[in-house]
Amino acid sequence: FVEALDASAQVLSDSGTVSFGDIDTTDVVDITFVSDDNITWNNGDGEIIDAGLASALVAGFNTGVLDADAPGDTPWNYDTAGLDLDFLALGETITFSYTITATDNNGAFATDVVSFTITGTNDVPTISVTQSAGFVEALDASAQVLSDSGTVSFGDIDTTDVVDITFVSDDNITWNNGDSEIIDAGLASALVAGFNTGVLDADAPGDTPWNYDTAGLDLDFLALGETITFSYTITATDNNGAFATDVVSFTITGTNDVPTISATQSAGFVEALDASAQVLSDSGTVSFGDIDTTDVVDITFVSDDNITWNNGDGEIIDAGLASTLVAGFNTGVLDADAPGDTPWNYDTAGLDLDFLADGETITFSYTI
Repeated sequence: FVEALDASAQVLSDSGTVSFGDIDTTDVVDITFVSDDNITWNNGDGEIIDAGLASALVAGFNTGVLDADAPGDTPWNYDTAGLDLDFLALGETITFSYTITATDNNGAFATDVVSFTITGTNDVPTISVTQSAGFVEALDASAQVLSDSGTVSFGDIDTTDVVDITFVSDDNITWNNGDSEIIDAGLASALVAGFNTGVLDADAPGDTPWNYDTAGLDLDFLALGETITFSYTITATDNNGAFATDVVSFTITGTNDVPTISATQSAGFVEALDASAQVLSDSGTVSFGDIDTTDVVDITFVSDDNITWNNGDGEIIDAGLASTLVAGFNTGVLDADAPGDTPWNYDTAGLDLDFLADGETITFSYTI
């Protein structure tokens, strides 16, 4: 017999013929049999076959006849079912035999032996890998550390097989950013190099850890919801070359980093000798950035509503003049790529500032 691909409940069936004779033509013959009590699992390790399985295998044989005229023949049959033979490895065998005896009515006898061999085939090992929990970009991800671990569980129903666990990168690292930008090659290499697992000639079933560790990664460029994904295929290979695979996948999810802004300050204004209709004009630059490289930036402003006439008397600036002064500022840009800059401008005219005494000031500001 040959072990089936699924031998968890194998049926074994065979038959043959017992032929007998006696030159004493008036003799009659009894055909009987006994097990040779020699069932053996030939596995190279000296392991003993399970007693229950051995009993079921031996019980499957039957033959016999009483007071049969000679020459003649009678069938032998072997039938058994529900046998778990999956443990047999490639080339391993179970052997057993029976001695069949022909005995005449005067007590003379002769014997022959019928032998059985069950030959094992190679079963594919099994593998199961716990998945990574994933990583989230840190608030300061300029030199981020990523660390995770899990378990590779493997098995082989061929109980004498040993298993090697190996892995390869699936070469599929992807920055999912909506813009089809390619991840930096150096960063990709560092990310992929962080994984490790493996064991050689391990008894099955068993398990071995996988580990992912890498540091000093600049992930600040990831925007909110962007991801970097990559995976590895882990293979369990038995000593006969059969193998099974599983995949462990990793995802790094981006968070939103705060943009930066810097505005050049106004040089200030001085009341003219004739300030009855003074013109005020100034300009500068608003510089902005965002380490989330795919983000775009809006630049807006509001008055701080803080215009003040610093005159020592607590007098309030004329409302119309205040409104005109505040209205002179402008800046802004929408959906600008970062880093970048945009001008700010301040322009107003026809202002009566003659009321300002020496050293008095008018101050006001804007938040950009």
